Amino acid sequence: MYLAELELHGFKSFANKTSVKFDSGITVIVGPNGCGKSNIVDALRWVLGEQRPSQLRSDAMANVIFNGTSTKKALGMAEVSVTIQNNREILPIEYNDVTISRRLYRSGESEYLINGSQCRLKDIIELFMDTGMGAGAYSVIELKMVEEILNDKNNDRRRLFEEAAGVTRYKEKRKQTYRKLDETRTDMLRVEDILIEIRKKARSLQLQANKAQRAKSYQENLQKLDMGVSRHEYQHLKGELEPLVGQIVTAEKEKEELGRNLEQQDEALGLAQETLQQREKDLAASKLRVDELFNSIRDADTSIRIASEKITNEEGVIRQYETDISQSEVEIREFKKSIDRGSENLTRLQAELDAANQELDVKKQAYDEVLAEVNSMRAQLDSANRDYETLSQSINEIQSRKIRFESRLENLEEDVLRIEQQQKEAEGSISRFDDEQKSIEAELESASHARSEAENEVGRIRTERDEVQKRQNELKDEIRSVRSRIEASRNEIGLLENIARSNEAFPGSVQHLQKHKSSFRRFEVVSDVLSTTAEYAVALESVLGEACNYVVVTNVDEATQAFELLRKDKKGKATVIPLDLLAKSYPVDPESIANVVSCAKEYEPLKQLLLGNVVISDSLEKALSGKKNVCVTRDGDVVTSERFIRSGSTHKNTGVRVGLRNRIDSCRKDEATATAALEKLQNELQRLDTVWAGLNSQKAGDALRAADEAVRKLENRRNALQAQKAVYEKTMQERANREKRLQEQRGELNADLAGIEPRIAEINRKLDDAVQMRVNLRGALQEKETALQRSQSTYNDAKLQQQGTANLLDNQKRDIERASKSIEAIKERLENRAQRARSSKDLILSLKNEIEGLEASVSALKGEKEAADKLFSEAEEATARQRGRINQIEDNLRTIRRNKDLNSDLIHHLSLAKSQKDIQLKNIADHIWETYGILMDKLTVELPEDMDVATAKSEIAQLRERLRNIGEVNPLAITEYEEEKERVDFYETQIADLTRAEDELRQTIREINETAQERFSTTFDQIRTNFKKVFSTLFQEDDQCDLILEESSDDPLDHKIEIIAKPRGKRPSNIEQLSGGEKTLTAIALLFAIYLVKPSPFCILDEVDAPLDDANIERFTHLIKQFSADTQFIVITHNKKTMDKSEIMYGVTMPETGVSKLVGVRMDDVA
Repeated sequence: MYLAELELHGFKSFANKTSVKFDSGITVIVGPNGCGKSNIVDALRWVLGEQRPSQLRSDAMANVIFNGTSTKKALGMAEVSVTIQNNREILPIEYNDVTISRRLYRSGESEYLINGSQCRLKDIIELFMDTGMGAGAYSVIELKMVEEILNDKNNDRRRLFEEAAGVTRYKEKRKQTYRKLDETRTDMLRVEDILIEIRKKARSLQLQANKAQRAKSYQENLQKLDMGVSRHEYQHLKGELEPLVGQIVTAEKEKEELGRNLEQQDEALGLAQETLQQREKDLAASKLRVDELFNSIRDADTSIRIASEKITNEEGVIRQYETDISQSEVEIREFKKSIDRGSENLTRLQAELDAANQELDVKKQAYDEVLAEVNSMRAQLDSANRDYETLSQSINEIQSRKIRFESRLENLEEDVLRIEQQQKEAEGSISRFDDEQKSIEAELESASHARSEAENEVGRIRTERDEVQKRQNELKDEIRSVRSRIEASRNEIGLLENIARSNEAFPGSVQHLQKHKSSFRRFEVVSDVLSTTAEYAVALESVLGEACNYVVVTNVDEATQAFELLRKDKKGKATVIPLDLLAKSYPVDPESIANVVSCAKEYEPLKQLLLGNVVISDSLEKALSGKKNVCVTRDGDVVTSERFIRSGSTHKNTGVRVGLRNRIDSCRKDEATATAALEKLQNELQRLDTVWAGLNSQKAGDALRAADEAVRKLENRRNALQAQKAVYEKTMQERANREKRLQEQRGELNADLAGIEPRIAEINRKLDDAVQMRVNLRGALQEKETALQRSQSTYNDAKLQQQGTANLLDNQKRDIERASKSIEAIKERLENRAQRARSSKDLILSLKNEIEGLEASVSALKGEKEAADKLFSEAEEATARQRGRINQIEDNLRTIRRNKDLNSDLIHHLSLAKSQKDIQLKNIADHIWETYGILMDKLTVELPEDMDVATAKSEIAQLRERLRNIGEVNPLAITEYEEEKERVDFYETQIADLTRAEDELRQTIREINETAQERFSTTFDQIRTNFKKVFSTLFQEDDQCDLILEESSDDPLDHKIEIIAKPRGKRPSNIEQLSGGEKTLTAIALLFAIYLVKPSPFCILDEVDAPLDDANIERFTHLIKQFSADTQFIVITHNKKTMDKSEIMYGVTMPETGVSKLVGVRMDDVA
């Protein structure tokens, strides 16, 4: 049997699916530090059921899932599968190939599989129990475990011995048996509690059976008379009930009519509200249409203003061109005149030739200067025209951009507000996550502390169990007795509180006043003011009679207020006692019942007035023969001063209402005292239970496992919460980045908008400057051109004069030709100006057409807006009218509901009167049925002819007095006593069975302890012998070592194992004084000593040879080679000597940061 294959996917650094195939013999896994070699060991531990993250070098179990790298995403699941060859049938399963799989998801869910079928963690643990291959067995040894085995802090050393001895299964069975034993003891205590109550009931029934026969004859006579009186009163009440039924039927019909009207008005209200909703929708749509039309009109007006400004600009250009054309025509005429004058003055010019020669140079220079200025001004004018056109185009583009920017800015503002709202919601969620995480961290810290305490508690000794158990039984008996007292007090309190809350015992007038008691400075009822002990409660209530229902107020004004309230609401009459009308005191008979009645100081005169002359008598006979005062017996029989007698049966609740508050307070005090005693007893019992639990080391182990489970669950919750929080934070960061970008865009848009207005103003200013410059340039150019013409004319004249008479004709022709060319040039310029003017006129015409279209559109839109405004006004009026209709319907509904409430009150009062009659009838019928099991319709018993109702009631009272003197009688007491006797016998049998089961469980525990101890002792002796043998192999033959079993506990299965190792003549006081290499060799010697007793099918050694020198490495590898015949070894090492002994070698590398990769080679193939 050996490990055949290990598959990893998403486990720690093995992000990709990786398969590691093993064979019998020695397999070595090598690789540089941090490449993931030990993750293979962790994966094997994990798949075999390891539940402690610390054993996997993690803080939380979720950390075993591949968490991603800078280039590779994190995975959502980790999965490990191990295949084991079960050819030696060590595993208790029928398969030869057993594949164990485990999966863990980031959500915290996990799965376990055996050969592809889902199973429980418990199934896997039980499968590997006592095989030496479990997650905590000796099949996996790491370097840190060497120190742990030698230190034995958590009793790890003994677990290795128990695994080898096969005791683990027995200890688990013993644990289950202890649990069953506790359950049996709990059942026994429960049965004992029941048996105590049944015995009490059986004794009570036995006493009741003795009374049953004596009461039978009294009961038969009482039954006949009671039936006759009840039948007489029943028929009388039925006669009074018929008129009430007729009034109720009439009121019910009126109520139905009001209900139908109410339904109709409710339906009308619903339809009106639906219509109102439609009106409001129409109103909103009209408002939206009006706003749309308003925006359209505003946009059209803006376009018209822009087009008008363009027309104005173009008209200015045309006017300038027309001025230029007019000036040019003047110049043409001037040139023509100059030509004419040149022809006429040809002779005269010849004479002036000499004078012209002298002036020729001066004129020529002046002409050139003027010509240069004219050309410069023309260039400036052309540049100014181009600038004007550019500025006009720019301002149109900037205004369009402004509109676009404003629209984008509005959209950005909405996006920013929405993101800010989402961020606030996300911050609230993250704040809740932080609070929950803090809570989880606190719980985790508490759970971790509890786990640490549980770990320390596991080794504590159990003592004094018999004394604790004896005291527990005594406390439980006391607790049962106290609980019975508490239950009795609570039942009495419940009864008294129900009576206190119920006002049905009071007349309707008093009940009505109690509803308005807040209107009075003082409002009490006599029955609440006076109180006495239970002994005199019946007597006090009987003698007070109707006075129990008298209302006590402060003064006459409050009494008058009460009477007016009763008259106003027609609630009948009530007796009201104003305290200010009473005397300060009244005479009190020495034997008066007032001496045993208590009340507040301000009610003393009232008590003396009502009870001062009422004397308490021991019996009715003594009351009749005693004083002439009013007398009352403790049983409630009253003899008036006129010697009238009021007597009869006493209701079971008679006397309860008098002094009700004091009785409730007294019962609550009794309950509080008993509860405090119960709490004290329970605390003592709980303390003893805690001591008992503390004395049981197995329970401490259960607590440790529970604490581990709690820590694991809290860690899973924390990790899940952190992941959820990270998602929120990432989303918030993305929103923040987007908001930042939007804010930047908003800033840019605001900056652009802020820059647009100055630019528009600047461009308008530049346009004005350009227009002014054009006007100035045209004026200056005109002047310069005129000056140029004059200078040119003077120059020509001078030149003509210079040529002389001989050249007069030619000069004249050239002058004429030059003048003609000037005219042509002017005409050409005029043509250009005319062409430009026509273009401007065409543009103006187009703009005017556009304006006309826009004005028409505006006119149409205004017409639509007027219509829309009208529709909006109509919708508002319709909505207002509909609201008015709804208000009218609601007024009608209120009126109908008010009438219906009045009708309901009438029906209520009539029904209440009928109910009172019905209750009285029902009480009589229930009394007959409950007492005698006969329906009133079937009751035919009549009173004797010679006996009236009063005489019959007196006879009934005497019979009841006799029955009361006998006490409560149970007619079925004998039968019930036999039944209870059978129950007592049954539960006594159950006690005997449970006692026998407890003995059997204790015997089972003893047998388990004996078997486990025997197996452990045998295995311990074998391991001890093998340890000495292997130790001498790894060290020197004369080196000393031993294993000692310390009997430090009452439980032999909890004894600690002490290791003694004295290599090379050393005498260390404890094993901690050995060197690292010596500790390692000692632990290896212990491990292989265990293998000699119970070889593990495989053994994984994780860098245990690191502390060893070369000589010890040789011994170590030799020992591995020796044991490899029976055990498969998987060794993780950096030592080359260990590598030489391998048959298969795997190399773990990390070509990609954070992701491990496996490369294997068989050493036989290399050789």
